[in-house]
Amino acid sequence: MRISVLPLMVCAALMSACSPANFFLGEDNRPAAKPLPAIDASLQTAVLWSDSLGEGGDTASLALAPDGSADTVYAISADGILAAYDLRSGSKKFSRDLDLEITAGVRYGNGQLFAATRNGELLALNSSDGSITWRTNVGGAVLARPALAGDMVIVRTGEGSIYAYSTTDGTQRWQYRIGEPQLSVRGYAEPVVGGGVVIITTDSGRLIVLDQASGFPVAEQRVAVGEGYNDIQRLVDIDATPKINQGIMFGSAYQANTFAVDLQSGQVVWSQPQVSTADDFAMSPDALFLHDGIDHIYAINQRDGDIRWHNDQLEGRYLSPMVAIPGRVGSVDGEGYLHWLNINNGNLIGQTRIGDTNALGAPYIGQSAIVWQLADGDVVAVQPQ
Repeated sequence: MRISVLPLMVCAALMSACSPANFFLGEDNRPAAKPLPAIDASLQTAVLWSDSLGEGGDTASLALAPDGSADTVYAISADGILAAYDLRSGSKKFSRDLDLEITAGVRYGNGQLFAATRNGELLALNSSDGSITWRTNVGGAVLARPALAGDMVIVRTGEGSIYAYSTTDGTQRWQYRIGEPQLSVRGYAEPVVGGGVVIITTDSGRLIVLDQASGFPVAEQRVAVGEGYNDIQRLVDIDATPKINQGIMFGSAYQANTFAVDLQSGQVVWSQPQVSTADDFAMSPDALFLHDGIDHIYAINQRDGDIRWHNDQLEGRYLSPMVAIPGRVGSVDGEGYLHWLNINNGNLIGQTRIGDTNALGAPYIGQSAIVWQLADGDVVAVQPQ
């Protein structure tokens, strides 16, 4: 069935997410890492606390990431250790061994936590003690964190299905089948929810909009086209979770382009073919910040897609998904160094070692700290000075 693009009434919503950086769980094509750059650091970062939570997601390229509320941050390890920390001090409010293999999580909302297991179960947990309130089998692997939409939790399986469940008791509300290509990069973007719709990006370079209440398709648009002589060269997976600002949705397709779509008209506003990523990117009020497959960092204007600045000093250093805060943008590299760049010109302004490896998922940005869940399972909270 062919679906025409219809006007979309979508509110502005900022979402963070993550996708694995490794290509097929094997070796990638990035160049040898450049030496740690020597910089005249003007920005210091304090490590507030750290904790070795449990098994990390590095062996299976799981983009596990923390989530939280005003004063609490939650994290879950690949071997099922769920913990709640005081955001500022790192003291544990609870820790629970679920004795489950986790592939996606954790998502917090309305007093509940949501995660997914290796055998295809969606879990709803009590955020006060980590006890399981309900569980249901979704029929496939889940690698992206669930999204919350009012009284529904939305999950996406690796087989290409989108499910909506009641947050109260796990009753299925609706299902939509995407239909994904057989060959793709491991991982996929989280669903984006807002304005009564659910936005899905696919491994074939398409944008699909579903009615939030019914799951019925409202619109579909191709935003990336693969080019090359074989199937691998033509991969255009959109694994970076899109972000929305003032009715414009921004996304990036692996080895294809970074793009902007007007959610009112459904039209592509601009396409930037020089820069693309399979990892999550960061956003300020007027720019996007991302690193490409060889860890060059770019700032792109939201208005027209022009490249504002480019920094290649961290080439090949296995950068984590980017994070942006006022005045700076940062990433953790494969040796555990947190690098900060000036948000206006891309100059390196800070460098602090916060662990032994990078993070495969995006950090949680709280009022008093930024918290990363590193690929080896360590949870680390920092505060830029």
